[in-house]
Amino acid sequence: LDQLKALAGSYDWFGEGSRIIITTRDEHVLNAHRVNVIHNIRLLNNDEAIKLFCKHAFQDDRPRKDYEQLSKDVVFYAGGLPLAIKVLGSFLCDKDMNEWRSALTRLKEIPETEIVEKLKISFDGLKGVEKELFLDIACFFRGEYKNERAMMILNACGFHPIIGLKVLIQKALINISSDGMFD
Repeated sequence: LDQLKALAGSYDWFGEGSRIIITTRDEHVLNAHRVNVIHNIRLLNNDEAIKLFCKHAFQDDRPRKDYEQLSKDVVFYAGGLPLAIKVLGSFLCDKDMNEWRSALTRLKEIPETEIVEKLKISFDGLKGVEKELFLDIACFFRGEYKNERAMMILNACGFHPIIGLKVLIQKALINISSDGMFD
């Protein structure tokens, strides 16, 4: 709520016709700011969720033979949220069964409503330089083009951005849009 107040303050901060998009699972935040229109996004059903998860965890539409139940369990804890499913699938890609079980144990310890903590599991699995690269992109380059200037700045910071960006994309923590912008 404090972050929203700092960013969006009051209606007179914006010109006529402005649209402010707020994404939250906490309807209280929307009510506190007198949001006029609330659009609820449909969660994925179980079949859609498994298919999306497997695409990122196995590069296939279905789980590997010994990973069926583990895949179902991870998808259950993602709660039908596409971003969570994508991030968790990318995180578990190329991990062995023991690492999957460990990740699932951590997911079970996180309350169902705290999706940010679930997504943090993927962030926590990054190396230090990758964490710093992710945070710099999120804070300074989100919505900017992945251009020569951005790459020079990230390289000057010692991030080795070509390798680091590949890791962040593989873990579904960042995306580079079709027009070349960080997202």
